[in-house]
Amino acid sequence: MIALVTGASRGIGAAIARELANKGDSLILAARSAAELESVAAEISDSHEDVVVEAVTCDVTNESDVVNLLAGVGERHGGLDVLVNCAGMAIPATSVQELSLEIWQQIFDANMSSAFLMTRESIPLLKRSKERPTIVNIASTAGTSARPGWSAYAASKAALVNFSNTMGEELKPDRIRVHCVAPGRTATELRRTLAPDEDPSTIMQPEAVAELVRFLVSEAAGVIQGQTILVRQ
Repeated sequence: MIALVTGASRGIGAAIARELANKGDSLILAARSAAELESVAAEISDSHEDVVVEAVTCDVTNESDVVNLLAGVGERHGGLDVLVNCAGMAIPATSVQELSLEIWQQIFDANMSSAFLMTRESIPLLKRSKERPTIVNIASTAGTSARPGWSAYAASKAALVNFSNTMGEELKPDRIRVHCVAPGRTATELRRTLAPDEDPSTIMQPEAVAELVRFLVSEAAGVIQGQTILVRQ
């Protein structure tokens, strides 16, 4: 299988890439940070000699970047089996009164518009899959409940939850499954920035989310189509 993972340079995205490599999938890893992305790709290549890994620097909030990314995938591979939308953004807790429109839009672009663009451009390639084509969107438990101080992040993740549900129905005729995963507090670099005093060993590790994603891209996961899956300790 050929899997494309966004936000793959760190955190949950990198953990998902490693887990899919364990499954034996060929990987296309995308992120804005070229150095970190190359490091993850090299690590996977070194530990999985039979897995083909491509690292593509891409801003998934930029339409032309996304179009070029997927056009390249089509040219090199002819199709795509799995898309994991994991790229995202958050800032420390900020009240609505202190939140600028610019930051609000940046958060929505990173968490929602990126998934829209990646999904739209991936659909023609996923339709060519000889496997069971699957999209997995990484949302957050913040998108399923009220989060004072996190209005932009929570609203953007709630939008991603609904977008996932809608795509699940819209893409059924094309055999494309769409799953949405909503992790709780996870020990990532981003989480350490948001909660610097928190002990990362006391919260969920990125590998727990990655293991679930590995299941969701398997044939067995067809029975849970159309659900938002909360993952938390």
